[in-house]
Amino acid sequence: MQKTPQNVVTLMGMKINNINNADLFRNLNETVKENKKKYISITNTEAMYIGLKNKSHYDYINNSYLSLCDGTGIVLAGKVNGFQINKYHGPDFFEDVIKEGVKFGWTHFFLGGKEGCGKTLKSHFKSSFEGVKIIGHYSPPFRILSKQEEMEMINKINALKPNFLWVSLGLPKQEKWIAKYIDKLDINFSIGVGAAFDFHSGNVKRAPIFFQRIGLEWFYRTLFERRLVVRQLRGFNFMFKAILNNFFK
Repeated sequence: MQKTPQNVVTLMGMKINNINNADLFRNLNETVKENKKKYISITNTEAMYIGLKNKSHYDYINNSYLSLCDGTGIVLAGKVNGFQINKYHGPDFFEDVIKEGVKFGWTHFFLGGKEGCGKTLKSHFKSSFEGVKIIGHYSPPFRILSKQEEMEMINKINALKPNFLWVSLGLPKQEKWIAKYIDKLDINFSIGVGAAFDFHSGNVKRAPIFFQRIGLEWFYRTLFERRLVVRQLRGFNFMFKAILNNFFK
């Protein structure tokens, strides 16, 4: 059995993997070479909130190849529960895999984002990392697709057989899509990355480094994107439940 670069902790029954970056990309490449099919969960407090409400999302997190901590709230809740959890923000993981993948020859497909986002992303990464292989991108319309349209989209991806399929359809839509179609996809890794497309394409300005370093990127974003208020409230709801759970076990 292949080992993943992980030290697993659980919060409210859902796993988070503390990864060793020195081993991470080597392990990912072993999976690619063995042509295995996996998915990675970018897990924040809102995702865990949804997991408490929805068994399918709960299972999605726990059955992932890796569940990466994507939020300061998880770090804080983990600390209260006696765990040291390392944060690996989704947009950073996205960029790191693109960058490190050059040496391994990994190929990438971008699914989601606004019309033209994939083309902008491709241009951005090709100018940033010489030799990167972005072999396809597609922005589906913002509506419910017919079964035929879904299969045409999957066939488009499978015709190119990317090593990494990056999906930006929003939480939890992207995770539901991956769970539904993972068995039909001819890929090695599927990863739902939410707003990462917008950050790296320049559609949304990311918080300054200072806010990122002190764990307040969520606060900065919410100041400028009021639609995120509900999402942050869900995240706080989970964080406080996970903290209180430690005292009432």
